[in-house]
Amino acid sequence: MPTRRQILKTIRNLHRRREPLNITAVKRYHPELMKAVYAIKPYWGWKKALEAAGIKYSDIEMELLDYCECEICHARKKILSFHVLQKHGVEMDDYRIDYPESDVICEEIRARRAKMKNTEMPHWEPFWTVEYALDRLWARYEKGLAINCHAIFLNEPSLTLTLQRRFRFRDTTLSLHDMVLKEKLGLKPEDIRIKPRSLKNKEEVLDVIIKRWNRNLPLNSSGLNKGKNRIQALRRGATRMFGSWKKAIEAAGLDYNLINKNPLKYPTPEKLLHEILRRRKAGLPLNAKALSRRGKNGNETLYRKGREYFGSWKKALKVAGIRYKDVVKVSGPPQKYPTAKAVIVEIQRRQKEGISIRRSDIIAGSHFDGPLYAGAMRHIGSWDIAVKRAGGSYQVP
Repeated sequence: MPTRRQILKTIRNLHRRREPLNITAVKRYHPELMKAVYAIKPYWGWKKALEAAGIKYSDIEMELLDYCECEICHARKKILSFHVLQKHGVEMDDYRIDYPESDVICEEIRARRAKMKNTEMPHWEPFWTVEYALDRLWARYEKGLAINCHAIFLNEPSLTLTLQRRFRFRDTTLSLHDMVLKEKLGLKPEDIRIKPRSLKNKEEVLDVIIKRWNRNLPLNSSGLNKGKNRIQALRRGATRMFGSWKKAIEAAGLDYNLINKNPLKYPTPEKLLHEILRRRKAGLPLNAKALSRRGKNGNETLYRKGREYFGSWKKALKVAGIRYKDVVKVSGPPQKYPTAKAVIVEIQRRQKEGISIRRSDIIAGSHFDGPLYAGAMRHIGSWDIAVKRAGGSYQVP
């Protein structure tokens, strides 16, 4: 593992050669350097590394790609959602789970869409990455700003979302936010929280559980979180000390299935397959997007258990005798420009009326027409070629 001195020497050489030094560019061209920086303990981070090398963030070169690469076929697209669904018949929910570190929207568009404004502490990167989220947490800590979960959610909700998308910790004794503080930043979560937890040890937890059971008070999830008898700190404390709510209930000598109003769903693969077939017969949706959403037709447990038992939702459907492409909504809404001719006619109309046909204006400018650009890419393969076929003299900016 490179030392701090070696890392700083490499960073200075890259800066001297005017290579881009924003986080995504360094991860792209020098992934080992980025890994080395975030492996340094105590926490260092990319911003601190640049400062130690005597380089200001405002002085670095930045590179933002105008494409992202499909992990399945390596095709390059500005946005992958349409391509992945149409070309491979895979929903974006499944794609994100299978390739959690893969970009699905190109960096140029992400930077343009990102709302990087904060009155407490200005931003220095053009959009969110997990490394940037960690750097901002550390920078807030050094500036004396609150970094408890509540404060982060109120001031920078995108930071929390970025961490949630990337990290999936198995240790249920700590929340994701606390685990990031402990494992990634080397901080003590108990020093960061607004107020200490009320339950101090396992004996107190078991005593409360037994008392609620004897008084016939609810011990299921909804009963603990709602109503006049709610006691949210009990479940949090029990999970922290025993590893899970189920283990705490069993440690109290109670049957978990008796205290849970909704017994464990789909305890075997066979019961899960039975539910899949029941939904199919009832005409209920079986695509990942519908199952993962809340509502009367949603069933996140079914989707999660299917992936757990069979490795992926696609395989679960296959075992149930259902073709994945039959339940995934591949067709989408009707296309505004269904043919290459329709695209060319619209471009010619724009030219005749003096409306901009520059790619930047079509994608995100004042003359935005996303379906037109998508139609050109789909039927013709390139916006520049589509403009030329329409008799235009468009030049790539």
